[in-house]
Amino acid sequence: MLSIGGGCYTVVSFRATITSMNTIPTDQNLPVHLDKLAAQRKLYAKTKAVFACQLIFSGPAAVAMAATGLVYPTLKVYFSFWGICFVVLDLVAFTPFTKSLRTNAAKIQELFDCEVLQLPWNTACAGTKPSPELIHEQAESYRRNSGGNFPLENWYSPIVGSLPIHIGRVICQRENCSWDGRQRSIYANWLLIIVVAVFVVSLFVGIAKQFLIEDMILLIFAPLAPFFYAGLRQYVENREAAQQLDTLKVHAEKIWQNALDGQAVSKVTSSSRELQNEIFLSRKRSPPVFEWIFRKIRASFESQMNYGAAQLADQAKQRLDL
Repeated sequence: MLSIGGGCYTVVSFRATITSMNTIPTDQNLPVHLDKLAAQRKLYAKTKAVFACQLIFSGPAAVAMAATGLVYPTLKVYFSFWGICFVVLDLVAFTPFTKSLRTNAAKIQELFDCEVLQLPWNTACAGTKPSPELIHEQAESYRRNSGGNFPLENWYSPIVGSLPIHIGRVICQRENCSWDGRQRSIYANWLLIIVVAVFVVSLFVGIAKQFLIEDMILLIFAPLAPFFYAGLRQYVENREAAQQLDTLKVHAEKIWQNALDGQAVSKVTSSSRELQNEIFLSRKRSPPVFEWIFRKIRASFESQMNYGAAQLADQAKQRLDL
């Protein structure tokens, strides 16, 4: 097997996973699979909470320090020192912790996809499967705290159930890439706008105060360094993730086209497994996107995804005379 992005190289046995029976619409709503979705959402929520704490310290706290430094210049050395300490703390504590949470969430989502989309688990790429205890614990926590505000049913468009599994699966994978890529593009754009706006305002404040370059750095930009560091890093990581997901979406469409052109089911399934490796790695590496972004785009994106899936399903039925 050749990995698209160079992440995994392994031979996978497909055995009974190649089947003509498509049960995606029903399987995805079984309690055992809804537990996996609930668990991964809880873990991602924890990741976002940690990131929110990072932003509080690097954003409002840093702005407050910069403003205080303008009034009490004698404190500028301490505020500058705080900015440096926060960057170090982020590298040695915050980042490893969120990486662990994100990896577990990605594994649980991968297990959901493998079981619902009827693909084998790839140990060489994803490692060991998440434990049932972890899934149960996080799913129960999610249900206690979500209040039912985030329904998990019909994760994939039910229309794919009208197609052979090897074709319906590819449409689901395409949905994954398209959805995640779009929300990350929107998020990255907002991050860049905010970071640039804060930089410009800070620069004008320094010029208005007639600060020397040294004072401008110590009083304004050093305290704001954690904010710029966190914001720009998030922008770069989300932009790169969005671009990679766009590439994976194109690859999914190529697999889908090959399937319609009559490529052997075993070959299409093998290509889907390779694509799934890259989807997992993208989830594992990509930073979290805040819930308000998800809420803002969910309704319109779900409509677009369902429409796109329906169009692809119609094309497949016409080409394959289903």
